[in-house]
Amino acid sequence: MGSSDESDVEPSQSNATGLELGSNEIESIISDTVQYVITSSQKKLPIKKQNLSKSCLRGRGRQFKSIFDSVNLNLDKYFGMKLVEVTITNSKVQQYILVNNLGITPSVEKSAEDHLMNGILLPVLAVIFMLKGQVKEDVIWNFLKTLGFDIDSNKKLSPLNYTLKQLMTNIWVKQLYLEYNKVAENDDPHNVFDWGFRASQEVDKMALLTYVSSIYDPEVSPETWHEQYALAQNQRNGETL
Repeated sequence: MGSSDESDVEPSQSNATGLELGSNEIESIISDTVQYVITSSQKKLPIKKQNLSKSCLRGRGRQFKSIFDSVNLNLDKYFGMKLVEVTITNSKVQQYILVNNLGITPSVEKSAEDHLMNGILLPVLAVIFMLKGQVKEDVIWNFLKTLGFDIDSNKKLSPLNYTLKQLMTNIWVKQLYLEYNKVAENDDPHNVFDWGFRASQEVDKMALLTYVSSIYDPEVSPETWHEQYALAQNQRNGETL
């Protein structure tokens, strides 16, 4: 490797990752991995580590950590995103999701997909958050009815082309925005919704709590809900997001 190759590599990237400076092959692997991650994440499904290694690393599996760090530097610098390892109880498969560093907050709707986020997913996440997790599905279905949704309709919602129940119990579960599980309490099995791993990484709890407060009563501050405010503050301090 010549010194001219080394000068082309940004010091912050090389120092942070510990990769061999000036390696064209390493730079190519990093570039390919960034493109693979972005392309594979279009449907917001988790990416298995095995598939990532097989498709991009060209036999350099032992350097996975260093390459992973470099990929994240590039994702953050150029796309404002990061690759996060999914931590799900009882899961034996290492997998990752691409999340937006800016997070998801209630916002002005710019597209039909924004409408689904603002009109369905974020309100549902807000209900679960305010009720402290694991909310019975009947509560969620009744809540959506109050918003004017026909939960039993077979009409598909654009642009995702799924029914409301398909979004809630399948698509957003696979994308890790929601968890949908059967639990048994006092011999009463029922299904519950909870926040999924992606939601905990992308959705700004403080913004959500502030939004709920403004709807409940403009004079009420988010601090009114002590437990929820503490959780939101913890997220802002870097425990999650």
